Amino acid sequence: MTRSHRNEDRGGERRWTFNGVEYPTRKLMCAARREEYVRLLDEEGMNFTQAAHAVGVSKRTGKVWRNGRTRATGRNEKASMDWYRSTMDKSKRIHARYLNQEERILIADRLRLGDSIRAIARLLGRDPGTVSREVERTTRFTILLHLPDGHDAEHVQQAIIDKMQHLPKLLRNSLTWDQGAELALHKRIGASLDMAVYFCDPHSPWQRGTNENTNGLLRQYFPKGTDLSVYPEDYLDAVAEELNDRPRKTLGFMKPSEKIIELLDAA
Repeated sequence: MTRSHRNEDRGGERRWTFNGVEYPTRKLMCAARREEYVRLLDEEGMNFTQAAHAVGVSKRTGKVWRNGRTRATGRNEKASMDWYRSTMDKSKRIHARYLNQEERILIADRLRLGDSIRAIARLLGRDPGTVSREVERTTRFTILLHLPDGHDAEHVQQAIIDKMQHLPKLLRNSLTWDQGAELALHKRIGASLDMAVYFCDPHSPWQRGTNENTNGLLRQYFPKGTDLSVYPEDYLDAVAEELNDRPRKTLGFMKPSEKIIELLDAA
């Protein structure tokens, strides 16, 4: 919800209002807005644009609040947030949809014994979709999207739908993305594929560990800075197929293509 502020004259006395609270001076009102901006970034997980809009300031002002500002007069402003300080002393908020280490070990053990996805889900007291999402991630199976006309939201949406609509329903339980604007049309994707779409928390690449690892493997084929739009779709499919036929140590030296078949058979 957008929060606004205004100044009013009441009996000749100026009042400043923000979020329904009146402040006797503009300085105090601005301090309250700045504190709310920091809270929205730190606790609510908003991006810079969303937080600035919510408190009624420009993105430029938000940047000054985050990073501070040096003035020629010597009256410098300090940053409100220290982006470079270690966060090891701050607890990370982990959503309930993510499985903990003990649950992941149990899933692997039960799959080796031949249990189905639904049986494992009942044992854990979890939704079968949660279990299948975790197992699918552990297959390391890779699909590459062809985006010759750009990676804006419209083109990414269509590429995802075209590529995933022929996959078995088990492999379309969910899609987890980062905070990029290219998935702004995620509701259309979810509706077209009957698939839940999730977003990672800001600055939390560990929630997409398999994706980050796969990016490193893809650098062997596409060095950083490569223009991917010049590669035809059949070449991208060939790269994905080669990755899926590569034995992985983390899979007990099985291939992702073999693990995906094992997953479908177990279900």
